[in-house]
Amino acid sequence: MVVVDGDATFGLAPLAGTGEALLCMGAPLTSSAAVNRDRSLQRVFSIGEDRDGNIWIGTIDGGAWRYDGRGLRQFTASDGLTSASVMAIYRDRDGVLWLGGTGVFRFDGSRFERVR
Repeated sequence: MVVVDGDATFGLAPLAGTGEALLCMGAPLTSSAAVNRDRSLQRVFSIGEDRDGNIWIGTIDGGAWRYDGRGLRQFTASDGLTSASVMAIYRDRDGVLWLGGTGVFRFDGSRFERVR
């Protein structure tokens, strides 16, 4: 999967048979195996960018991942994202990040809140 935003090209590709995924943001290329033990980055469903330029990756059964240009952080139920699968990522005109899966979730900058 490749996305071109205003600043760089972002690529995500699974390495067959290894459980690792390669990330590319501009020129650097890093292996995410150390933080992707559940292999969820091999099951990417959606991708988007927040107002700070972070890349968000929605997975099937692995929650959401945020890539800030330096590293990855996974968001799951412990962060308020109670949907294991993230099928939609949307940034509204006010810059608010929304994720859709089993429910709709709003990101407040550190945690997700399910919208009822």
